[in-house]
Amino acid sequence: IDIKYIEPLGKNLYLNLSYTGSADFSDSRRIATDHLTGYRDTLNTFDYTNRNIRNNATVSMRYKREKIEIMAGADFNSSVQLRSEVFPESFEYPATFNHIAPYLSMEFNIPFFKLTVGYNESTVIPSIEQLRGVIDNSSPLFLTAGNPELEHTVCRNAKLNILYSDVAAAATWGLTVDYEERSNYIAKKTMFFAADTEMENYGYVAPAGSQLSLPVNVDGCRNLSSSLSCNFRVADLNSTFFTALNYNFGQTPYF
Repeated sequence: IDIKYIEPLGKNLYLNLSYTGSADFSDSRRIATDHLTGYRDTLNTFDYTNRNIRNNATVSMRYKREKIEIMAGADFNSSVQLRSEVFPESFEYPATFNHIAPYLSMEFNIPFFKLTVGYNESTVIPSIEQLRGVIDNSSPLFLTAGNPELEHTVCRNAKLNILYSDVAAAATWGLTVDYEERSNYIAKKTMFFAADTEMENYGYVAPAGSQLSLPVNVDGCRNLSSSLSCNFRVADLNSTFFTALNYNFGQTPYF
């Protein structure tokens, strides 16, 4: 479902409303047998259905004149995930994630100069498998599991772009800065077991020498990229030269 509505509020002011909705359903089954005992492996046998329902509503205002355009608004994002287990146990994993994401963009444009700034937010929803609190021991020494306590990741992005043209010098200067920060970033945490260890949350005993990997939320994930560029023309050589100075920084936590 996709609905959009635009209402002029004046000569240069507009109200924008939109709604997007989607849903998907899936059914998964696997039967595993313990080759040593000949009985069904209940830990690696499953029968479940997934239901994902996503809703997005947007409210924004846009102001536009000859030299400037400004847009500001917010997105309301809602994601509902429901996993219904039939085997080995009958129960449901419900998960709901809601977030209000503001955004702002401005563009100022006059002869030989252009300025663009912007800010927006988005979310990354953990998958059903990442939320499922069950151990996968198909490889007994390299265990994996989900984490029912996971939160959604919030990505915040800010941008700046400046472009200036010097007609007399036949040169164009550009500055671009892009910064992103992620809260509740989903990282993989690995734990090593020197002795047999009982994990009550999963109802499983990890054997000595094994390791367990599971997703966890962490902060401190950020990226910065910037560029200062210039292109200029040398008439005597009938050539145009381009030069740029770039700086990039990235920080991603891990265990």
